[in-house]
Amino acid sequence: MVQVPPPTLAAVDVAEMELWERESAPAFQYTVRVGNLVKRLTAIQDRSLCTTEKPAVASHGHCVWDAALVLAEYLQRHAQPWQQAVELGAGVGLVGMTLSAIGVTDVVLTDQAYCLPLLQKNVEYNFGADRRPRVLELQWGEAETNLSPDVVVASDILYNASVFPLLVRTICQLLASPESVMFMTYETRNAAMEADFIQQLEAQGLHCDCVSLDHARYATLVPYPEEIFLYRISPITK
Repeated sequence: MVQVPPPTLAAVDVAEMELWERESAPAFQYTVRVGNLVKRLTAIQDRSLCTTEKPAVASHGHCVWDAALVLAEYLQRHAQPWQQAVELGAGVGLVGMTLSAIGVTDVVLTDQAYCLPLLQKNVEYNFGADRRPRVLELQWGEAETNLSPDVVVASDILYNASVFPLLVRTICQLLASPESVMFMTYETRNAAMEADFIQQLEAQGLHCDCVSLDHARYATLVPYPEEIFLYRISPITK
């Protein structure tokens, strides 16, 4: 595991700050534990690194959202010997970087082009050059990118119903192997819209299981853990 020097940024630990301040902090520290080893990740939250062609959209990808924290924590506790992982809508890349820190060999962090400079900076800050997550532009709905992940992860990507058909197409492509699986978290904001997305996945032959979360376990991470939902998505044949 790569040891990173102490951060020089004004990073703020989740245990030492008011939770509502996290999203506006310049950086955020998150601890990953693998056996007796501890890896400290720093998520740089610098919106200025996002390109400015779409400022309204860029506001979604420059900080760590509650659903990402819950998913990162869950994956630490339920990791499997995955070889390749793909994160959709990675933003600052906390979830994917967590998978890399716990030993997943090939982690691919994907997002739209405007998010990539910030995503790349986070990867370079937290990992050495020998084994670090890859950063890749991925437009939902476009042709397969030759990725064959064991696991796909995503957090808080259900904010625009108009792109759901494209997102469903991409998820189906990535879950082409009967052994592949996806873990997706979101903070509920529009229950009808979220249910419609799940129905679209099921209509394509995917099994969507809402995983029961121990809300008390996540209460120290996020203010309203009961509003975070986790789905395990897999091919119906599994």
